[in-house]
Amino acid sequence: MANPYTNLYVWFSNGTERRRFVMELLQLKPEVPKRKGKRAAAEARERQRQLDAYLDMMEEGKTKSPYYALSDLFYRGRLPENINIDALPPWHEARVFQRGFRRIYTQKSYYYRPGHWLVIQFRHTPEGWERRNWVLGQIPAERLGTNVPIPQEIVDRRTLVWAEGLLQRFREAPQESSAVRSLNSIYEKLRGIKARSPELFQGDLIYLWERLAFRYYDIGLLDKATNCLELQAQLRPEDSDVYLTMGALYAERDMWPLALKAYMKGLELEPNNEYILYNLAAHYLEQGDTETARIFIERLSNGSSNGSMHYKLRADAYYEEGKPEEALALYQQALAAAEKEINDPAYIAEIYTFMANIYREWGQEERVLESLEAAARIAGDNFKVLAELAHLYEAKARWPELKALAQRLIELQPDNPQGYFFLSRALCNLGDKEQGKWYRKMGAKKSRQGYR
Repeated sequence: MANPYTNLYVWFSNGTERRRFVMELLQLKPEVPKRKGKRAAAEARERQRQLDAYLDMMEEGKTKSPYYALSDLFYRGRLPENINIDALPPWHEARVFQRGFRRIYTQKSYYYRPGHWLVIQFRHTPEGWERRNWVLGQIPAERLGTNVPIPQEIVDRRTLVWAEGLLQRFREAPQESSAVRSLNSIYEKLRGIKARSPELFQGDLIYLWERLAFRYYDIGLLDKATNCLELQAQLRPEDSDVYLTMGALYAERDMWPLALKAYMKGLELEPNNEYILYNLAAHYLEQGDTETARIFIERLSNGSSNGSMHYKLRADAYYEEGKPEEALALYQQALAAAEKEINDPAYIAEIYTFMANIYREWGQEERVLESLEAAARIAGDNFKVLAELAHLYEAKARWPELKALAQRLIELQPDNPQGYFFLSRALCNLGDKEQGKWYRKMGAKKSRQGYR
């Protein structure tokens, strides 16, 4: 036998249908005059007003319902002896309790299922069982509780939240053995949502595709990564940033023809996209093609509000052309502008390292040290910058500083032997030869393990 004290959740598509059902459930009828005459008509209108007021309160929500806590109102199921039950209107709390109800209220949703819900709890009395069986005879099973299907849009919205959380987890632990299977599952679900409800990819949710692309890229699946970006581009065809990301991924894998194609598509959409222009100029500078690089540098200077990037690229060009004095002056201008314009520690640290290279060529070791220490302060997680500074500390026999820096290198990349060798030499020169020997063995072990 079912427990009558368990709530019964009944779904309705609209409030009018639910109200009509409540009238039948409570065995109520619209109030009509009991006799002829104006007075009788006025009394009927007043009774109907009171009935409507009760039903209106019930429809305002859980605790507003006059029938929400009937079992508390009538302790242990007993009606007060001084109440003349038959004199009360049929919608009164005592009459409703007598008919077998412990509580009745409404709500707008039930387990992610929106609707005009009616929640009923019955008493363990013959009247309660009769009313419960009546409800079950009136309402199809598919309109009861969790039998009601969750709307597809809500399922899709919950799936997007799930995907966001899972992608964050893989960002923190990208090498999990189940990564490919899970990423493929996210991909298929996002693709399904895109086909059904592309409008759900609003705001930051559009970047789920980009985040998924990066996770695929992290595990070496470039084709899947670029496919994600192509799907993102279909959702936002006017956005050039997706082609910026696509071009950068191809460029990192030395697939320059594909990178160039993506960058040029981005420039078709936004001719003055400063980041695409910057990447193009930087690439041609790396290739030693300063003539082509200057074409993009000029375009960048004409359309960009970001003076730092323009100064840096011009500095790079001068450096490639063997003009370090002009390059240094522009790097200094780029640095001053970057501190106002760009919140990117890696970018600022890169400028400092380029300045350090020039100072090194001039034999100005103190300026080299100042520049690298500045880069390390700004980008404290940049292993390459810290390792370069460690070499300099070692050359200057600054063993305490080298020890601290080597410990940071090990913390950043515990499988990289470089930090262990730095720490070994620092400890040995500080007099702790036993510890130094141990870290040298650890460095050798990491080297044998083939760190890449």
